[in-house]
This record gives sequence, structure tokens and C-alpha cells, in this order.
Amino acid sequence: MVMTRGAFRSARQRPNPCNPMPRPPYEGTFTTSDGVTIAFTRRPAPDADAPRIVLIHSLALDRSVWDGVVDTMKNEAEILTYDCRGHGRSEHRAGTFTAELFATDLAELLDCVGWQDAAVAGCSMGGCVALAFAGLYPARATRLGLIDTTAWYDADAAANFGERAAAARETGMAGLIDSQVIR
Repeated sequence: MVMTRGAFRSARQRPNPCNPMPRPPYEGTFTTSDGVTIAFTRRPAPDADAPRIVLIHSLALDRSVWDGVVDTMKNEAEILTYDCRGHGRSEHRAGTFTAELFATDLAELLDCVGWQDAAVAGCSMGGCVALAFAGLYPARATRLGLIDTTAWYDADAAANFGERAAAARETGMAGLIDSQVIR
């Protein structure tokens, strides 16, 4: 393929959404193998030897829930946060969501940004995703941080999650306050 000087300059100016990372924090999107657009933020490492960590949000929240943590850790690690499919600025497409599906999305996101492995931490639903990721991709999870999560749900869990998801759709976060207080 022959590129004219103008086309080459134009191609150089378009940022690659995955790698290399512009500085400071880079907000981008990528498309999963099944066509879903996932939004993410990649924050630069303070140095080349800094650890890498992925932070996964809870049900009905988005990556912004980690902003305070990111601010505290910004001088210690390269940090990747993202909105799981159906959440935040990621694509909202009807379907059945599982921790394993979210874990596959995370593996593809790591491929996109060029990370072979990382410490993976999640809160509540995000912890379930982190556990699923470690189970499906054990060589890629260097450490796990599991916050207010579980590896098993009782028989009522699906109905309870459905109710919480409906409340979040109808009333936003205000609809989840009562259920969060009793948890």
C-alpha cells in the first residue's frame, strides 16, 4: 500500500486506542471479539518497573467508583479501570451477563493494552469477575484483591440481582441504597 505524505501524517496523528499509551491518563474504547464496545481508562506508571493493577467495579456502578483509590495509588502503579459491558460508558446490549463473560472481556482488554498479566481487584460483582478471570486465565492474574464479594451465591441470588438491576435502571443509585445498607 502506498501512502501519500498527507495520509501518513494523518495516520500518525490518530491515537491507537490500546498501545502505546498517551500521557497523562488515557480514556479509550475497544471492541470485544463479540462486537461489544468497552470503555476504559489507563493511567500511566510512575516508572517502567511499577506494578500493573486492574480495578473492577460493582454491579450498577462504573469505573469512577475507583477514582479515590486511583488517586491514592497513582504514584505506585500503572492502573487500568474499565466499565464492564452494560455499565457506565460501555455498550449497553441486551443479553445474559456472567462473571465468565466479563472475565473474557477483561482478557481481551489486557490484550488490547498489551498487558500479559496484572494484579486484579474487584468489589462485589467486580470481585466475582476477578475470581472468574483468575480461574480462566491463571497465568494472567498475578494477585487478587477481593473486596466485599463471594465465590458462591445462594439460590435466591439471581432474583436478587435482577431486582437490584431493575431498581438501578428505574431510579439510579438511589434505588440501591436500602439494599446496600442491609448487606
